[in-house]
Amino acid sequence: MRSSEKAPLILVADDEEDLCWILRKVLSEAGYRVRTARTGKEARQVCADEEVTVAIIDYRLPDMSGIELFQQLNGARRPMVGILITSYGSPKLREEAGAIGFLTYFDKPLSHKKLLEYLDRVTASVRKNE
Repeated sequence: MRSSEKAPLILVADDEEDLCWILRKVLSEAGYRVRTARTGKEARQVCADEEVTVAIIDYRLPDMSGIELFQQLNGARRPMVGILITSYGSPKLREEAGAIGFLTYFDKPLSHKKLLEYLDRVTASVRKNE
């Protein structure tokens, strides 16, 4: 487990309350600090208030697309790692996500094991570069 003070902050932006709850539980138990947001507006507020290391963003939010949100978040503050999640995956969406800077893309339903493995690698790399 990571020290909670030094643990990377993960933002989960998804309009599905159950998924936010599950990911908060899984990621917290793995030692990450987690904030959730159900809309793009809420996600922007979290990022304005705190230094987010990784943003896990759903493609379809009620007030904007996950693509739009990530572009706004990356333009507003220091760059963060972006992971796009979606139930509406396609090769075109995967290409679009990569073009704007998402590091990876997961189809729903998510494999918690694969997500945690990926987060461990990415956050270790981010800490080395700080």
